[in-house]
Formats: sequence, C-alpha cells, structure tokens
Amino acid sequence: MAITNPPGAPAQMQAVVHLANNCIKFAEEVCDAVLERQTPDPNTNLAGIAGACIARGAQALMSTTELAQRGFIGDALTVARTIVELAIDLGYIESDAGTLIRRFRDYADVRNREMAEAINELYGGNVSPAAMQVLRDRAEEYIGNEPNSEYSWAAVGRSRRGVGWRAERVAGSEQRRSDYRRMYALLYGEMCGASHSGAITLEYTMTNGAIQFGPQAPSARPVRLAAQTLLMMIRGVLDACAIEGFDERHSANWEAIAAFGR
Repeated sequence: MAITNPPGAPAQMQAVVHLANNCIKFAEEVCDAVLERQTPDPNTNLAGIAGACIARGAQALMSTTELAQRGFIGDALTVARTIVELAIDLGYIESDAGTLIRRFRDYADVRNREMAEAINELYGGNVSPAAMQVLRDRAEEYIGNEPNSEYSWAAVGRSRRGVGWRAERVAGSEQRRSDYRRMYALLYGEMCGASHSGAITLEYTMTNGAIQFGPQAPSARPVRLAAQTLLMMIRGVLDACAIEGFDERHSANWEAIAAFGR
C-alpha cells in the first residue's frame, strides 16, 4: 500500500512521500482499533462512522500524494478537500453522536433520489416506478420539516449549517474548535479555489506567468496539508472513542509533518 516515488523525484518530494506513508500506516492501525469498538445499533455506532472516515481520509491522502508528486497540484488540493470536509463533519458528529450519526448517514437517501430522478429525466424513465417511489418516500421522510435538508445534512429549519458552521461546533475544547476554524478558513478556502470553476483554479495551469499544458512542477504542499488534516481527524477519533496507546505515535507523526513545513 506504500506510495513510491517516480524515478528522479526531487529530494523534497521523496521526504514528504516518506512522511505520507508513515501517516497512512498509522491511520490504518488506528482504523483497525476503532472498528473493534463498533456497536450493533447503527444510529449510535460512532466507531463505525469514524473508522470509515479515517479509511476514506487515508485514500484521499494516497491520491493527493500521487497527484502532487506528478505535478497535478490543483487536483491534489481538490482531493485533499475531502479530508477537510470529513474531519469537520466527524468532529461535529462527535458533539452529539446519538442525533447526528443518523442525519449524516441517511442523507444518502436525498442524494440517491436526486440521481434517480436525473436518470429518469435523461434516459426516459428507466428507473422502475416502485423503486422511484421508495427513493422519494425516503428522501421526503428525511427532509421532513427541515426544508434545507435537501442541500445540507446538518440543516435545521431554514438554516443550512454548512461546513464553516460545523467547523465552529466540533466536539472537544475551545482550542480544537479554534484549530478547526482555521482549517476551514485557510485550507478549505484554498482547496475550494483549486476545485471550483473560476479564476483561481486556472492559476494551476500557469508556470512563470504563462499557460503550461500538462502538469506543473511537483509540490510537497498538498501532501503536507492533507497529512496534517488526517492527523487532526485521527486525534479527535482517539479522544471521542477513548482509544489509548497511540498518543506517542500520533505526536511523532504530527511533529514530523510540522517540522517539514517549517
């Protein structure tokens, strides 16, 4: 599962890939420990959601690293945004797991209905009427009296409670909430700029002021940001699930990434 450097990779990229591999290995071991804490009730199974988020976050770190070392910097940041969103959502879920796990999980019903309706419209109704009705019923049940639930899983009333709102309300200390606010304001903002249509994403086609077709030079920055975000997510999971035995390795990975960025 280890990521390898392409031939002739710059020394800085070789170093950051090594750090990413250490984080990925650490994440896998934490994920295994978290999944051992799963509970039978899916509506209160915080360990199940947390393990899935760590696994998905590690996938995104792998992908970010592969893209960054090949010079696809805008796409590397775009993928890294997945880790930021998962970290913020999971931190918010931890604040009231008994209520929010189900809201987070069942939001898939809204998205599944949207996809089925789009298929019906574009391809002449090839989703069976019975299946379509089930999807509509589930989505309407989810939305209920929260009209903006159609657009955000955390919505209440007419308040969408977007990613920034959730970042301010993650579980834990005020210091953690401050860290997550900074994560949203800085990392999420930069990554949205890379991924959304607009002038900012076009900057990732430029080298020395001229449009360059194909990849840019490799960059360690997306890898470092993605790894730090994954470690922030893991720290929250270790605390929320009361899992011991990983503190020293978490600190070692965090310090190694932080030192690389200085």
